[in-house]
Amino acid sequence: MRRPIVIAAGVIAAGVAVLLPQALQTPRPLAELFPSSPLLYLEAKNFAGLVGDWNSSKVKTDWLASSNYDVFSKSRLFLRLGEAQTEFAAAAGFTPDLSVVSAVAGSNSALALYDIGSLEFLYITRMPQSKAFETMLWQSRAKFQPRKSAGLDYYVRRQQSRLAAFAVTNDLLLIATDEQAIASALALIAGQSPPSMNREDWYQRATAAQTTAGDLRLVLNFDRVARTPYFRSYWVQRNTRELMQFNAAIADLDQAPTEYRERRKLLRGEAGPDLRAAETNIAELARYATAGAGLVRAWAKPAGATVLPLMQALVVRQGSESQPSRVSPSIGNIDAAVGGEQDLEVRIDEPPVAGASAAIDWAALQSLLNANAADALLQVETSEAGDFVRLPSAVAILGAKAWDAGAVRSALGDVAARAWTVSGAGASWVQRGAYQTLDGLGRLSFAVSGRVLLVSTSEPLITAMLARNTGVLPPAAYSARYLHAQELPKYARLTSMIDIASGRMGGERREPLFFTENIASLGRTLERVQSMSVESHDDGGIVSQTAVYRLR
Repeated sequence: MRRPIVIAAGVIAAGVAVLLPQALQTPRPLAELFPSSPLLYLEAKNFAGLVGDWNSSKVKTDWLASSNYDVFSKSRLFLRLGEAQTEFAAAAGFTPDLSVVSAVAGSNSALALYDIGSLEFLYITRMPQSKAFETMLWQSRAKFQPRKSAGLDYYVRRQQSRLAAFAVTNDLLLIATDEQAIASALALIAGQSPPSMNREDWYQRATAAQTTAGDLRLVLNFDRVARTPYFRSYWVQRNTRELMQFNAAIADLDQAPTEYRERRKLLRGEAGPDLRAAETNIAELARYATAGAGLVRAWAKPAGATVLPLMQALVVRQGSESQPSRVSPSIGNIDAAVGGEQDLEVRIDEPPVAGASAAIDWAALQSLLNANAADALLQVETSEAGDFVRLPSAVAILGAKAWDAGAVRSALGDVAARAWTVSGAGASWVQRGAYQTLDGLGRLSFAVSGRVLLVSTSEPLITAMLARNTGVLPPAAYSARYLHAQELPKYARLTSMIDIASGRMGGERREPLFFTENIASLGRTLERVQSMSVESHDDGGIVSQTAVYRLR
């Protein structure tokens, strides 16, 4: 009896010895399975979980019912995506709606975008074959043409200019809109060596700079992205020139019950100045940032182009002055605004209103700032609700040397006299404790404390800043904090006056009002966000940023 038992035990042991290494084998990272040269790569640790969270979220429900979505649904971008969805539906034989997305959402998943204009992408998700066989793609495979790459099957269907392709292999589901992409991916899965994304310099540099992946990871081949006409045309920040210095970027999003944390690295092609030693300059100014201010921002070693506009804004609001150009941008002027659909409501039978600052000579203020270069800059803005919503604001500048109070008084007085008075009448200064305030039509106060210059439109605000707070900003090359929950109600109230004054209330079929309905509805959709902060560090080669969204 013992001999059969020994033989059986030996067979079991041999089987375990063979199967155990296979069971413990770590799946290949998805990044190794993507062909070379995408514009961007997006990977989720659990894509099915993210899709499920979105489908069941209040944010989704609120946004779809908002004026912001109403306006977005009529935009060129939305309509273009709708056309692409219709074309893909014709090629695939079914509509790729959110239910289909949920069905093909596996656990670890990734998507690479190869062409923005034609929406060429490759999507790979980890999914048991039994589940993949239940998807609409597999069920409709008879409509597709079967093909092979490296001995692995895939299916292709083309309708006019749009192509749909998919494959199921090794517990992976692949979907693509480009046949070469899916064929190359299958070759990589089979162990062949076509050019792969993970071996490219931009990807290796980015992932080496940030080794810990978040719940959601985005890696940008920014050298290619920044040169696409779509990026230059549709990038909402309009700062493409500033971003041209970077050739790769990576961002990881970490989710927690009380916050979302985004970690970013932007990699320069050529090293710039190292600002780490200048970060302590922000610490010098952070003490002047009031804890209750809605918006606080600080820069270490700011450019002169940053300092002067903030000072000018204290004297006159310039947001309503800028008129978009109606001519084509000249060569090299890739950031020029050329007008948009909002211009349909601009009257052409009346001359535009001249901006107030156009008549102001800023030479005295410019000379003051040129004579004492800023080592750090602080901006403080908040809102006060009363009969009207006021927006007190202030700027603090840490100069390279001590400020001359007389020179400051003379420069600010010169600007104020030109902006608010006739022949300078009434533009005199009154000393009030540690600060001086303008005794005139405008509200302007300043205080000098060694290398620190404070200028504010509000006496209570400058008084609070001079009280020296504990500091709400960490030392960094750039640091900012915004109190969304606190500022949103007052923003909606303030902008209602702007919308009413614009005379565009209209009837029931009118478009949503820009401020109080469109923008405010987006803010209310994100009402779960209590506050947002950004912290940026710059060592010359890499800009490292952390953005934190704190939730209610």
